[in-house]
Amino acid sequence: MKTAIFHLFVLFTSVTLDAQKALSISFVPTIGHTSIVLDSNYQYGDISLSISNLKFYISELALFNDDTFVASIGKQHHLFDAGLPTSGHISQEMTETGAFNNIRFNIGIDSLTHSAGVFEGDLDPIHGMYWSWQSGYIHFKLEGTSPACPTRQNKFQIHVGGYQAPNNTFRKIILPVVASSSLNIEISLDKIFQQIFGRQLFQMMSPGPTAVALADLFPQIFQFKK
Repeated sequence: MKTAIFHLFVLFTSVTLDAQKALSISFVPTIGHTSIVLDSNYQYGDISLSISNLKFYISELALFNDDTFVASIGKQHHLFDAGLPTSGHISQEMTETGAFNNIRFNIGIDSLTHSAGVFEGDLDPIHGMYWSWQSGYIHFKLEGTSPACPTRQNKFQIHVGGYQAPNNTFRKIILPVVASSSLNIEISLDKIFQQIFGRQLFQMMSPGPTAVALADLFPQIFQFKK
């Protein structure tokens, strides 16, 4: 009997340790806290809309305990693509993880990477997230349609980019979290649509002050969900 209990304890301990070694982070875009599916219809207030394209770069994803670095997670540059559901899930086996209470990452590509001219993997221009050597990468892309858009075919196209001052749209995000093997991060697009429809901003395809103003919203649209 004692032997069986001992074996059960060892098995339970092993499973617990294995579970702690795996960390999963999910990024979920929403409108009104409802998860979005491309080309589906949604309501933002009294405005109906559909999203056809949502992509953005996540870079230097890492765990911290207060201001103490704990671990880097995933690739240095990760392209989120709402058209590829698996791109919203980042998982990693952790050989050793200390306590952590916040997660940090950037939206966009830093100026050094722009200057280095690295065009591989998620940074490959084939993904449609690169303007030119002068303007660099698109950090955040949102496209869709709405009857409220007085544009051709009622389309809105928002491409936020720019890596040189004064039009740098690279932004750092710091989110307090409750340590867990599974972290869920909601991307609330409501504030973005508030700017799009409130300012009649339906077409933006180059760096500039308006792109900077939209980038300033990035730290506000990411929220940790328990």
